Amino acid sequence: YIPHTVNLVHAPRMDFLLLLQIFIKIATVLTYLHDNGILHLDLKPENILINDQYEIFIIDYGVSCSRQPKTGPEPSPSPSPEQIKTCDQINWVCTTYLYAPPELCDVTSGINRIGFRSDVYSLGVVFFYIVSHTYPYPIGDVNDIKLLHEGQIPKNPLRFLPSLIPQLPYSFQSYFIKGINKLLGWMLEPDERHRIDLPEVIKQLHRMIEEYKKHLILAKKS
Repeated sequence: YIPHTVNLVHAPRMDFLLLLQIFIKIATVLTYLHDNGILHLDLKPENILINDQYEIFIIDYGVSCSRQPKTGPEPSPSPSPEQIKTCDQINWVCTTYLYAPPELCDVTSGINRIGFRSDVYSLGVVFFYIVSHTYPYPIGDVNDIKLLHEGQIPKNPLRFLPSLIPQLPYSFQSYFIKGINKLLGWMLEPDERHRIDLPEVIKQLHRMIEEYKKHLILAKKS
């Protein structure tokens, strides 16, 4: 329990700029975990807490596992390494399947494919859901998700943002919808070998913030 926090589903409504800043913070917390060798593997809005200072806390490490840390031989994460099993020791589950990456739901070869980019996929689904209150694919059972991962069900593109960025005219809104869809496409890449990594996600979000500020100035001048 972390006092004075709510999960991301129940967080106060945020404008587009603040939302991008929040997701940079989430990606930064994930980067800290990854740098210390920890894969979360159950990232979803309910496991992301935010307080009134917009600080981010990622909770619930029940299915997390450890790999060789990315920055140094000895991990020193929070939670402590003693609380985290190595990835070849975990009981393989598809966790929360609406947010789980394909490799986490592949019981045959997924254990060899799981890695730091697995959390990137889940973060992409969280981003899509918080922005649109829908999922990037038809909601069904785990078998539908398996078909989606195999490319038999197309992903839904993000279509609606006006309530988030009312300050911008429609043409500028379309520009950002395309930009977000491009980023989400990289994050939701089924093949983890070709999926974007967290440093690049953060870089793209920062770029989007700068573009938004420029477009906001242009919209005020017009």
